[in-house]
Amino acid sequence: MKPENTDVLTGNPLKVFLYYSIPSVLGFLAISSSGIVDAMFVGNYSGVASLAAINLVMPFFSLIFGVAIMLVTGSSVRCGKYIGENNLAAASAIFTRTIIIIVFISVLIMVLGMMFPEYIVRLMGANSELTLEASVYLYYISMFTFAFTTSFALGAFVKVDGRPVLAAISMIAASLLNVGLDAWLVAYLDMGVKGAALATGISHFICFIILASHFFSKKARLNYNLKTGKWSEIWKSCYNGLSEFINELSIGIVFLMFNWIMITRLGVSGVAAFTIINYTMWGSLMISYGISDAMLPVISTNLGAGNDVRIRKFIGIAIVSVLAIGILVLILLSSFPRQMIGLFLQADEIKTIEIAVEFTGFVKWAFIFSGVNIVLSAYFTAIHKPLESVLIALSRSLILPVAGLIGLPFLFDTTGVYITIPIAETITFILAAVLLIKLNSRSAGCVAIEKE
Repeated sequence: MKPENTDVLTGNPLKVFLYYSIPSVLGFLAISSSGIVDAMFVGNYSGVASLAAINLVMPFFSLIFGVAIMLVTGSSVRCGKYIGENNLAAASAIFTRTIIIIVFISVLIMVLGMMFPEYIVRLMGANSELTLEASVYLYYISMFTFAFTTSFALGAFVKVDGRPVLAAISMIAASLLNVGLDAWLVAYLDMGVKGAALATGISHFICFIILASHFFSKKARLNYNLKTGKWSEIWKSCYNGLSEFINELSIGIVFLMFNWIMITRLGVSGVAAFTIINYTMWGSLMISYGISDAMLPVISTNLGAGNDVRIRKFIGIAIVSVLAIGILVLILLSSFPRQMIGLFLQADEIKTIEIAVEFTGFVKWAFIFSGVNIVLSAYFTAIHKPLESVLIALSRSLILPVAGLIGLPFLFDTTGVYITIPIAETITFILAAVLLIKLNSRSAGCVAIEKE
């Protein structure tokens, strides 16, 4: 039963924020733990090369999820706006068209990944030592592309439809199943990267089943509807979600560059160390992504209802929350770097551990600003300001990291690689703050004109 005083349009802002953000954060942490748990089991039972092989496949899936996130984020925001306007027919129409396109994209990517795995991983930068294992992982993970993308899409619309707890339950259930399957397939049956791929894929399929059940229940307001609405609205949704696509695609590009630089300078141990840093960052950033994802339906629905004051309260609470989380993560990484890195590797992998510890000493400072950047990018998307959102996404995920990886190693050698992310997040924070101040100034000016 839904707690009292948590209605998106009328409830206490803090209670609404907690009602939506806590399940979302738990869900994001749960689903992100699938990759983290895979890395822990693979690193401890299959070795550094297998861990590096998984990381090499990530840029390919960044492209896939970039398209899915762009479409789903933009569509769910429009869907939430329609619900706020009490136009359920239009909300259902955009929901239906989004799912149809997501299914089509999933099938296409599944075919490509299963037919050309070796060719794809070589494009991702795999050398002769890593090609076989990376190809195996890509082949089996591609089998479940439908489950990955569709469960993500359904999760977004389940939240918009007022059931964030169900979305969280689906992801937590998938995470727990993934841990059990990793223990069985990777540790007990010694299936290596193949076992890790199957564990992740099967768990996401269960997530899809749980989420799909909502749309066959009496609680669902969204339903199948192709009779109203237009397909052209999907393009508008994609434009509004463009920043999320850029963000995800940029991650893939930056991953490629990091992998290439690390394998060139430090070999397989360097790639494995970057993999560990990536998963450490990933788990921490999921909290900020969970909060920003929870705010999308809340803010978009209030936008449709014209509740500007409530929107400002929600974004203020979100910013304070991610700032506090970022400081806490910085303290943890400063206090226990070796313990956290040791979760992914056996104690005798001394070279990889030392590289990862040195890397952590620099990258930890990025967490002060990264959460705020993520939340503000999502905020601009939710209020239909895609240009501002794109600028933030491009800055933190592509332009500044690529510029840093190209220029900083020439000035500071390998340290230049390590400081790229913190510098990118810091400059992006300044940009995001300026954009927010300008937006508030324009809003205040409009209010003053109306009063006159």
